[in-house]
Amino acid sequence: MSCHEPAEASGSTLISQARIALIGSPNAGKTTLINQLTGLRAKTGNYPGVTASRRTGEASVSGNTVTVEDLPGTYSLSPVSPDEQVATSYQLQHSVAGSVGRAVEPVFAPLGFNWEINVALIASMSASEVFVSTLGQITAAQCDDDADITTSLQNDTNPDGKPVYSPGTVAAILVFFVFALQCMSTIAVMRRETNSRRWPLLAFCYMFALAWVGGFIANTVVTAITS
Repeated sequence: MSCHEPAEASGSTLISQARIALIGSPNAGKTTLINQLTGLRAKTGNYPGVTASRRTGEASVSGNTVTVEDLPGTYSLSPVSPDEQVATSYQLQHSVAGSVGRAVEPVFAPLGFNWEINVALIASMSASEVFVSTLGQITAAQCDDDADITTSLQNDTNPDGKPVYSPGTVAAILVFFVFALQCMSTIAVMRRETNSRRWPLLAFCYMFALAWVGGFIANTVVTAITS
């Protein structure tokens, strides 16, 4: 059972639709607002916990259809209850970092990487060690305070129910970091020493390609052996 809310399917529609999320503390009137905007008849109450899951409706604005989502109330980005986990997970998935992570999913999906791993991968451009801490921060922000991060990572699942950190994915991560030039300071030094952008760019590109191919092979072979 994952403490993460299943990510929304990407690429399922060709129609881009505006989306508004109502986020705030409990008992702030979010449910009343979405009822007024969309015509829903969602239950409202003068106490926390009435909204325990996402509610979605549609409103018309200047002739355009807008999706409005009512999220459970949360007091902070450190969730302590399942309903706060829903709100925090949504904010992470739709943040700038989460959007970038999902945008590059087609590139890294063959390696078994999801958007969370992609975000950590991009963050690790500053230094490889940042990869682990970024994953820890993403996981901690989506799980309650009593959950152990290691256990949460082990139990994290994809929308299809398969574990995110399968043996094949873990092998792909290890092999990727063996070859990838994940260090901006090294690239900056190469730029200074060669007095050219060509060599740092060439080094980054060919090592990225080598890392991707190695990660793909590792994921394919390890998955075949362990499945």
